[in-house]
Amino acid sequence: LSGRCHSAFSVVTKELYPRGLDEELVMKDRPLLSMVQHRTDFSHRYLHIPIRYKLPQGASNTAADAYSNESASGYDAFQVTRVNTYGYYKIAGEVADAADAGNDAVFVDSVKAEMDGMLETMGQKLGSNIYRSTSGSVAQVGSGTSSPITLSNPEDIYYFEVGKVITANDSDDATTPRSGSGTITAIDEDAGTITYSGTITSLAVDDYLFIDGDEATAGAGLAAWCPASAPGATAFFGVDRSVHTTRLGGIRFDASSYQMEEVLIRARARAQRSALKCDYWFVNPVDMADFEVAKEGQKFITSARSYSFGIEGIEAYGCKLISDPNCQVGTMWGLDMSAFGCRCPSG
Repeated sequence: LSGRCHSAFSVVTKELYPRGLDEELVMKDRPLLSMVQHRTDFSHRYLHIPIRYKLPQGASNTAADAYSNESASGYDAFQVTRVNTYGYYKIAGEVADAADAGNDAVFVDSVKAEMDGMLETMGQKLGSNIYRSTSGSVAQVGSGTSSPITLSNPEDIYYFEVGKVITANDSDDATTPRSGSGTITAIDEDAGTITYSGTITSLAVDDYLFIDGDEATAGAGLAAWCPASAPGATAFFGVDRSVHTTRLGGIRFDASSYQMEEVLIRARARAQRSALKCDYWFVNPVDMADFEVAKEGQKFITSARSYSFGIEGIEAYGCKLISDPNCQVGTMWGLDMSAFGCRCPSG
């Protein structure tokens, strides 16, 4: 940027965003991302999150046994680390020239359009990651070993945009990457098809797809904290979760054999067995539609922290369902919202 353009850019951004960047552009249409508590006290290398996974023992109908069998509560603590996410945008050369020529209106409009667009891009990225693991994958190849390719789940097309650079890996842990990358040139949302330029060598059906640079660098979303299979002894942020796989690694419930209207009833019962109360259940719009076809629920609107927009859902069988396009198809997440950012050492 020239000297005048650089100065104008600083002035424009301060005028457009006097209270900082517009968070609503990041959060809107991303229900879970907007509803979780956002902590601002991460001031050290780790965020120390204590948790009690075992209640104190020493209760018996026989006093001597109660005394001899006494044991203290079991505590551990997750040492959560940061993950950085970056976003860049460019102002076209002719726009910068227009600013130098005194055409400030063109410059202001371009800055706002690009800045707002990048905020939405970051919202897409964060909204997806909050549901997923640290691998960074967003979809799998269903068919095609070179451009164009069709996703195994067409609904995952939501995570791609024209211009994104993608890579592939034959496993979800990103340890065996395919060489090369592709830049998306066209998208067919209805067919779930991606056309790209470039070459991804040895691309195969069932390969996992990533946004370039995200391989094994993503933040730990729900699928990391509550994995599909019970966690083993491998330390997760310093904690061996195999000691108590539900209190330290979430509850898993396979509802594939039930009708849609049964899923909530049985999943809620499983949660109640572990004394867990789920405030909300988050589902993909496709799964929400299946539920609404099977059972019409009562509409409700809840707030999204301090933002101006509300979030609509339906209530049935004592459960509040919220449709979130970032949620994985075929997976429902029941969450106790007080657990996010919890400062007390409770299970």
